[in-house]
Amino acid sequence: MNESHRPGLLERSLAPWPLLLGVVTAFLACCLAGRVLGRRNCFDRFDRFHYLMDYITLYYPTTSQVQSLARETFDPAKVAVIVGGNSIMYGGGSDPEHMFTRYLQAELGDEYRVLNLAMPGEMPFEFGATAAEFLVRDYPKLILVTNTWIGPGTDAGDPDGRPELRYFFEEARARGLLMDCPEREARLRELEQQRQKDPSALELKAQLRVDGPLYFRDLWNVFTYQHLTTVWCNPLAGSWWRPRRDYPDPDKLAPPVDEATQRSLCGTYLPQLRAQIEGNRPYVRPAPGQALPPCPLERSVKACLPGPLRERTLVLVNRCCPYFLEQLTPQERGLYGETVLATVQALERAGVNALDPGRSLSTRHYGDVVHLTAEGGRRMAEEAAPKVREMARRLGYVAQGRAGPGRK
Repeated sequence: MNESHRPGLLERSLAPWPLLLGVVTAFLACCLAGRVLGRRNCFDRFDRFHYLMDYITLYYPTTSQVQSLARETFDPAKVAVIVGGNSIMYGGGSDPEHMFTRYLQAELGDEYRVLNLAMPGEMPFEFGATAAEFLVRDYPKLILVTNTWIGPGTDAGDPDGRPELRYFFEEARARGLLMDCPEREARLRELEQQRQKDPSALELKAQLRVDGPLYFRDLWNVFTYQHLTTVWCNPLAGSWWRPRRDYPDPDKLAPPVDEATQRSLCGTYLPQLRAQIEGNRPYVRPAPGQALPPCPLERSVKACLPGPLRERTLVLVNRCCPYFLEQLTPQERGLYGETVLATVQALERAGVNALDPGRSLSTRHYGDVVHLTAEGGRRMAEEAAPKVREMARRLGYVAQGRAGPGRK
């Protein structure tokens, strides 16, 4: 053996202590990078979280990313308007230039700043509402606009949302971003009891307990948006590795639904519509001698939204395309109208503001059974904007009597 042999650089670097020090240093550097990058807006030009950069393609925006978007979009001196809800609010069937939120911004004018956080399939108080809850700390002149379907007999979902978007609520919760809400905590305790043996729910909680202080998701999201995607998904199978910034918003303008398509949908949709109407009958027209039962919608709103956010919330109650209502009997149409009114009243009893914007919409404003064309989105914005301005005045965000640029 050559006693004069000295370990080379590779041997020295693979020694236990240098190797461990390198691993720890790299780990801490990644945590720091995630924390720093999460505070910077990585999106080139944000209009909405389209499906090539949302949960459908396994991209999960973080609370830090939403906070950075808000810093770039909002002005503390102006009214911040967050739009949550489902694909109707998102602008499904419209390109970014003709989506509902673009029209709402034009109607409200320069005193307001609108941020579109709606997502396809989102429940009324999921992603966008969670964001509004923690952003109101930095932007106290805040209003949340979301939507729901008709039906006082249906609820608004669980406080932590559906499995696809539950991570966002749990991340906000793990980072201490949420308000106190006793009704919500009581419901969450019930849900936790029910999910004690659900491995996916347990895994999510464990992940977010670790990620809350370490910011792994923020680092990965910025990297996959700007440089390289490391997770395969079927919708992007042919180019799954490309950074998400390379994908433009894929939504296109949809024409008004034609009569042939409407007729073809009747066989499927009309039974669903009739079942929806009948299912809500007890909450609209109870049987003789029967009192109105407890309202699931009212109860679930209180379990989802903290009290201080309710008065800042506007819920739009979306109707279906009038063509399908015309296929109902007069009695069914009457009950449908009463159900819409009962939905608005249930929401208002729960402490939120509510509006039925569908009365002024005709068949030509729909691209299918429920989604609006660009013109339909514009009409809905014209209906919603006065209510938003009225809320802003009542909450003291703007001077009393000041008119916006839209309809007076």
